[in-house]
Amino acid sequence: MRTGVIVPVHGWAPLLAETLDAILAQDPRPEVVVVVDDGSPDRLKLHPDHAGECVLVRHDECRGLAAARATGLAQLDTELVALCDDDDAWEPGKHAAQLGALAEHPGAAACLGHAHIVGLDGRPTGERWDELPAGLHRADELLPLLYERNPLCVSSALLRRDAVLAAGGFAFPLPRVEDWDLWLRLLEAGHAFVMEPRAVVRYRRRPGALSSDIAATASAQMHVHESHAELVGEAVRRRVESADRAARARGLVRNRSFAAARSELRRAAALGAPSARDRALGVALAVPGARAALGRRDPYVRSASRLERWLRWRPRPQRAKEAAELAYWRERVAHEGTLGHDHYERVFTAHFELTTAFFAGKRVLDVGCGPRGSLEWADGAAERVGLDPLVDRYRELGIDRHAMRYVSAPAEHMPLPDASFDIVATLNSLDHVDDVDRAVAEITRVAAPGATWLLTVEVGHAPTATEPHALEWDVIEAFTGWRVEWSARSGVRGDHDIYASIDEELPYVSGPGLLRARLTRR
Repeated sequence: MRTGVIVPVHGWAPLLAETLDAILAQDPRPEVVVVVDDGSPDRLKLHPDHAGECVLVRHDECRGLAAARATGLAQLDTELVALCDDDDAWEPGKHAAQLGALAEHPGAAACLGHAHIVGLDGRPTGERWDELPAGLHRADELLPLLYERNPLCVSSALLRRDAVLAAGGFAFPLPRVEDWDLWLRLLEAGHAFVMEPRAVVRYRRRPGALSSDIAATASAQMHVHESHAELVGEAVRRRVESADRAARARGLVRNRSFAAARSELRRAAALGAPSARDRALGVALAVPGARAALGRRDPYVRSASRLERWLRWRPRPQRAKEAAELAYWRERVAHEGTLGHDHYERVFTAHFELTTAFFAGKRVLDVGCGPRGSLEWADGAAERVGLDPLVDRYRELGIDRHAMRYVSAPAEHMPLPDASFDIVATLNSLDHVDDVDRAVAEITRVAAPGATWLLTVEVGHAPTATEPHALEWDVIEAFTGWRVEWSARSGVRGDHDIYASIDEELPYVSGPGLLRARLTRR
């Protein structure tokens, strides 16, 4: 596949030579590099080293990033289109890694990479982004997360040209966050994305860059969210607008527009409960002496030691996966209102050829339970426990009303006694964990001798943001300490509704499928 690169420029571009050197040094080298001078006051001239290697196109007036990229796209007939800003630089191997990722995932329309964030001096700022986990991300899973925030580095993007054109190309009326608008249009069209962490970009923070104006960036984010509001429910829209207005308030503080900042904070609070940070900002804005000290620190620099402690507490891929899970459940609440759980009795019984009486007097653990109240129906059980790493976040979704005990912990580290459960269930959750072997070891530890393990898992699918493991049909053969009593295979519906697929008794033909098994602890 051939690659064309688009590099938009407006005004003084002291780092452009470094940017082009890095692109042209890639192996394999992109076939075409288009530099678009977006109406710079002084006409752009390329360095002699680049003049013969790049195509230079000029706008007579500044039209913005989206228009500049659209002009670059019109110059290309390559199958792939790469984006890079004029102050960022690709690390060696970036292009090759992404070509390999797109070849491995032909259904993906976009491949993104890792951003190594540096300042004008080239030294790391200490800032880290909550990037996506490596691998394929389906549109239906990624869309709720990407509506709320944009963790993708535009200078790392390698896109399929046909998909970009079909989604409307580069079309956005504001000079900022035009990439975010494109990502949402691609996802809305059903295209998958793939994350390739070996594709590394030096993303540079510098004074005067578009992203340095926080108030303007927040206003552009609001426009993106308003443009795609139909993709999410009312609750999500209100929460996101509240966050956008709070961000705009912080930007207005940096611009010393204190009255406007207070107004935005009030509007944000009317949409949702303010964070402790925003409450403190509102108090400080009311005190002339205190507000004079606000907005002085570089917003993109964090304490390195504090950041390192944070990263040790929770790895970046895990945080991104949990954010995607939480975004999904928030969207379900916005769509359904109260999360229902009437189907779970059937899921625990009929799906495993059991009856409700089988659970009477037994201690039941649901691993990866989610927030629906999966064990509400099992009122004859001696104990009902749901374990999930997001339990504390699920409280906002109303789990405290359920007649079961919730434990906030990952499957790999259960704060539960040995041999303490008679039934353990992992229903569409085993491929969601971070470490399958460790999760299985913990399930084995907390299961009493003779305990039953109820397993439903999708196998044969490509890894995604929330399901990072590609399990196969023989996965249960590796469960030492367990004996398989019964198992069944099913096909999967196109909408990936796991339980409906089982209810409809879809036959397995090929590709991804559903494995159900009932096992006994030896």
